[in-house]
Order: sequence, then C-alpha cells, then structure tokens
Amino acid sequence: MEPNSKQSQTVVLHTILGAGHLAPMVELAKLFLGRGFAVIIAVPTPPASTADVAASSAPAVARIAAANPSISFHNLPPPDYPEPDPDGFQQLLDVIRLTVPILLTFLRSLPPVAAVVLDLFCVDALDAAAAVGVPAYFYFTSSAGVLAAFLHLPHYFATTEGDLKDMGKALLHFPGVPPIPASDMPHNVLDRADVIGASLVYHYRRMPEARGMLINTYEWLEAKAVTALGDGACVPDRPTPPVYCIGPLIVKGEDAAKGERHACLAWRDAQPERSVVFVSFGSLGAVSAEQLKEIARGLENSGHRFLWVVRSPPPEDPAKFSLPRSEPDLGALLPEKFLERTRERGMVVTSWAPQVEVLRHAA
Repeated sequence: MEPNSKQSQTVVLHTILGAGHLAPMVELAKLFLGRGFAVIIAVPTPPASTADVAASSAPAVARIAAANPSISFHNLPPPDYPEPDPDGFQQLLDVIRLTVPILLTFLRSLPPVAAVVLDLFCVDALDAAAAVGVPAYFYFTSSAGVLAAFLHLPHYFATTEGDLKDMGKALLHFPGVPPIPASDMPHNVLDRADVIGASLVYHYRRMPEARGMLINTYEWLEAKAVTALGDGACVPDRPTPPVYCIGPLIVKGEDAAKGERHACLAWRDAQPERSVVFVSFGSLGAVSAEQLKEIARGLENSGHRFLWVVRSPPPEDPAKFSLPRSEPDLGALLPEKFLERTRERGMVVTSWAPQVEVLRHAA
C-alpha cells in the first residue's frame, strides 16, 4: 500500500481502551507516518454509565496523545449504554461494539481512507469498514504462535466435544505451535459456557474476514507459526487473509533527560553487569497474596540481586479484575522483615517501573 504522491492518504487505527492497547497502536502509527501516510487513531469514549472504565482509561489516552503530537487522536462520542454488564472486561467489549455506528459516521465524514487497522477486540468494526468500502486489517501485538492457536480455536470447538477444563494435561495440537497442555490454556476458554470465552472465540472467528493481518513479530523468529498462518492451516474451513510480519515494533521508553528518573534506575546503575533478576507480571498480573510471599521467599533464597515490581493482588470478584488496584501494602503482603533482609541486594518497586529502560541496561 503506497501513499498518494500528491496528497498523503489517511489510515485510521481503531483500538480498545487502555494503555496496553493504545501504546502498540501508536508505534504502528509511527510506522505509517514514516511511509508518508496521515494517521488518525479513533479512540472510543466510555459512556457515563461505565465510570470505572472511564476513570481507568482517560488519563492514559490523554498522556499518550500529548506525547505524540504528530498523530491525530479522535475521541469518538460515547454510545448509549444504559445498563452496563457488571463484568469490567465485558464492559470494554460492549463499549467497542456499541461504538461501531459512531465509527461508521466518523469514517463517512472523512475524505477517502486508504485502510482501517483494528485492534483484536474491534472485530465488529469490520462492519463499519465494509459499509464505506475501506479495506480492514487487524494488528495483532502478541506472537504469531498465539494467533495461530487462537485462530484455530473456533474450528477446534466446532469439531470436538467437551470442555478443556476436563482434559487436564492432555495435549492440544494447533497448527504451527508445539503441543499445549489443555490446562495451560487461558482460563476463560477452558469452559465453553464461559461468557467471556465465547466472546473471545467470536472475535477469532471473525478475524479472517479482514483484508490482512499485521503481526508484531518477524518471520525468522516464528517460522512455523507464520507458515501455518500463511498456508491457511489455522483456519481450515475458509480462506485466511494474508499475514504480514511487521515487527518488532517496541515502545522505546522515555529519554531520562526529559524528566525525573525513576528511583529504580539509579539503583540499577549501581549493580554489576548481568547480575539482576527483573521480576514483573505486567499491569494485569494476577498474583495472589500467597503467591507474592512465595516469590519473596524464592528471591531471598536464590541469593541473586533482584528488582521486583509488586502490585496489589487482584480482587476476588472477577468482574472487577480489570479495574485499577490500590497501592500495595508491602508490610502486609511480604514476609516479615523481608525488605530489611534483602535491602543490600534487592529493590522492591510498587505498582510500576519503566520496563523498557530497565531491560535495556547491562545489569
């Protein structure tokens, strides 16, 4: 796809809410900008009835938009959602689905658009792109192996009986990836009756309707999975669109000179090369209080230097899993005097650390 030589063509990127989805789209937007396209990221606005979703996403959207002035961000008006689903993740999916008519109106207001690129969870936006005759692509930010397995799930469920939760360690065979024990699959696809699992299967069933799929990987790294995707083995009952490996696209991290450095970076600078274990489970890492104590004992007994990002355990109510968590109480969560015993060789950071800047360091 080449931009018009006289006037830049526009690519519209549409993503689900949350920094973990917006940030990869921003990196993709930079790739299009470098090739002469104009880019608009169409961001859904949570309705007033989903206050928790709005509170957790609005600051991230504002921060990312302010840091990337060369990219146009368009806040789509909020849809009507009078009775939100109690499950936070289902709320996100519902907001995206209800936003499709609003996205369609926005696309019709623009000059001819070259393409629409969608987040995994924006499959219903395929209908908006089709209504205006614009080719739609998906941008998949996980590995090609994950995509290969999940694209095959709808076919697997349609041709087998029983639930994965009853299979224990029995091996599942998906094209292009090593065998996977059934119990190692994501928890929300273990039970066919799970509402969220059914939503995920629906999304993967519709993805092949796109004109193509962009994956944040490179072919040499995942040759078997990429080949299986390209050959159509993952979706055996209908055509598979072309797969394009465009990675690795990586958020580079902020230049330390632009602002105050995180305290953990100064600690890291004082450590010998290749001496530090970095422990972080991401923004949605589901680590219980009991598991946190076990991790602490393991780090202490290992004798290694460590930098550990500790977040509060997730709420017991699954419907509140994706909502913001309170600041962790390290005194209550970690073993007694753990911080005192390990302070000479370890550092514990609460909630967040600049992961890219940490990982690029020789320590």
